[in-house]
Amino acid sequence: MTGVVVIGGGVIGLSVAAHLARDGVETTLLERGELGSGASRATADVLRSYFAGDPDGSRLAARSLRAYAASGVPMRRVGYLVLFTDPGQVAAFEAELPAQRDAGVRVELIGADEARRRNPLVEEPDLLAAAWSPDAFVSDTGRIVRWFAQEAERAGAVLRTHCEVTAVDADAGRVETPDGPVTAGAIVCAAGAWSPWITSAAGVDVALTGAAVQELLITGPIPGLPEIPVTLHAASGLLTRARDGALLIGMGHPGTDREEWLARVKSRLARTCPAVDPADLRTAMTGPRDASPDRSAFIGRRPGTPMFLYATGFSGHGLCQAPAAGEVVSALYHGRDPGIAPDRLAAARLRPDRIVIDGRMRDVHEQNERLRRAGPVVPVELPGPVRAWAVTRNDALQAALVHPDLSKELRHWADWADGRVPRDWPLSNIVTAQSMITKEGAEHRRLRALVNKAFTARHVDRLRPRIAHHAAALLDALAGHAPGPVDLRLHYAYPLPRNVICELVGMPETWHADLHKLTDSLIRVTDDADYAASRMGTLRELFAEVIDLRRREPGDDLTSALIAVRDEEGRRLTERELHDMVMTLFIAGHETTINLITNAARALLAHPGELARLRSGTLPWSAAVEETLRWDSPVAYFPMRYAVRDVDLGGVRIGAGDAVVACYAAAGRDGRRYADADRFRPSDPPADHLSFGHGEHFCLGAALARTEAEIALESLFTAFPDLAPAGPSEGLEPLATPLSNSVRTLPVMLGSPA
Repeated sequence: MTGVVVIGGGVIGLSVAAHLARDGVETTLLERGELGSGASRATADVLRSYFAGDPDGSRLAARSLRAYAASGVPMRRVGYLVLFTDPGQVAAFEAELPAQRDAGVRVELIGADEARRRNPLVEEPDLLAAAWSPDAFVSDTGRIVRWFAQEAERAGAVLRTHCEVTAVDADAGRVETPDGPVTAGAIVCAAGAWSPWITSAAGVDVALTGAAVQELLITGPIPGLPEIPVTLHAASGLLTRARDGALLIGMGHPGTDREEWLARVKSRLARTCPAVDPADLRTAMTGPRDASPDRSAFIGRRPGTPMFLYATGFSGHGLCQAPAAGEVVSALYHGRDPGIAPDRLAAARLRPDRIVIDGRMRDVHEQNERLRRAGPVVPVELPGPVRAWAVTRNDALQAALVHPDLSKELRHWADWADGRVPRDWPLSNIVTAQSMITKEGAEHRRLRALVNKAFTARHVDRLRPRIAHHAAALLDALAGHAPGPVDLRLHYAYPLPRNVICELVGMPETWHADLHKLTDSLIRVTDDADYAASRMGTLRELFAEVIDLRRREPGDDLTSALIAVRDEEGRRLTERELHDMVMTLFIAGHETTINLITNAARALLAHPGELARLRSGTLPWSAAVEETLRWDSPVAYFPMRYAVRDVDLGGVRIGAGDAVVACYAAAGRDGRRYADADRFRPSDPPADHLSFGHGEHFCLGAALARTEAEIALESLFTAFPDLAPAGPSEGLEPLATPLSNSVRTLPVMLGSPA
């Protein structure tokens, strides 16, 4: 029997073994392959202290740098440059700067010109500013692995390689291997990408995002390549550093489509560093990656005996944080102060008695029923992970939407300011946008007034002929697919509101083809945050081109009108607000309506009796639209409001700085508000609902969405009287985002056209 068995022989496991052995603990390390053969081999050989959005990770890295410096490990200073292309990134940097400096990090904001001077390869056209940290070094990962191993063995640790762990009984302190069992008074899991099954066996829920293969690329030789800092393009995740006269490159991980990933890497490289030829990129190294959802490591101890500890989820940063990680694990083992609040590193930080929202939305209404049963205001964990309060019932939601102490302004969100929200959170583009959606009071009214007239009921009524024209054209095209099957969402529910809003904002028709996949990725939850960020960047570039076009060729559209306000009266609209406003108008102006038309058509096909009442004229088509908005709201959970001070809502105390998410789809089926809440039954007058919001932030495009949906449904069911589902309604794939509530496809049989 040994004192402690450490599972995993990468830099983290070796550091843990070395520190425990130095502290007099009999230690045995088990590694399934060679030492350092896992994630440790897929590294850019960089040691740094600054980790944006993760002050705790920065604290570990700053401690580790001091340990490396004291060890005599070779380190060559190059510095670390983070490129910001969005004002929101600059604001986030400034908000967390005090926390970073408190963690011991030397970092400052520098201008775009200074950033280009420090890295002459950077010619990013959208560069606004950069973060500069001098404390980044190039080292040799192989030498660091050997140093840790020597330190561990010198202190008496036993390092066993090619010894795969096949089973773990944490309650008995026993680890099974092909060579026989190993028993110990404590087990430490530092197994990187192989950690989840080990921690699960010990009853510890470590929320790693799933196994992924990290790949680093390298260019051919670059003549005259200067000494440049390690450089990160914040929006895309493109990381570059000079190595042996070439450029080493990383950007997320390839996922399931390496060719598509490689194309994105080349595209971003060409835009950020156009002097670098991406044609001869080749693989430099690959290795498994253990990533946590918030990119912060999990280090902790399970209560009870035998002791079980873990250090995993370093998200590719293990080399930078290994010495401190070993110190922390040894401190936890001995009951000493680890020098950092244990709850900030523990796996439980992401599972604190909260209902975890299923980001894939596999059964939104079952999930909503669970939320309503839990109470009117419920602590939840959104995908990210992000902590929030969910307002689930109709009366509580109505109160929340007009509460004076619940603000839409990001500056009030404590978790954001403290760096607890991943900056690559898929929905961060919504909460950071400089638009009327995220403004309050006079600022909200200023921005809303610029476009309000275009969305009044009177103006929308004048659009009816154009909406009907678009619907008729799409239905004529649909007739060519008769009798089916055909995807009604793809061929009708999507292009109708898209075509209408494109006319309103002045989007050329030839650009429509690229829009759907980009706007879909804007609200989609994905495990590949780098992919989502890349798509978001592409979308911003597309709308920048629209604005440039309308500056050169003004038209009778909202974008041209907003440009005129910006260029003639700059005080009323900043350039950032102009870009965010145009993109917000486009996204909000059609995404919700796509879902509304899809959900309404699906509901009517599933309720032929109600459809018959509409076709006969017993009920107006508007009744079906309003009932769909209540019964199957196109918006599921909309972020965010923030408590300016402590707020009592629905009998629950929401702490100052906490985030609040509005659960529209849950409120629509609240049995305390509606009789037979789960039943779809259009009526005249219709039941009221909150799907378009309430109060000052009531949806600007409500009249347009209602009109489009009414025309879409009446035209569709008139054109195809025999329209029917092409299969069971159950089991259709959801949109897989907590923001939207609908299905990805709606297969139907058209029958014969009328």
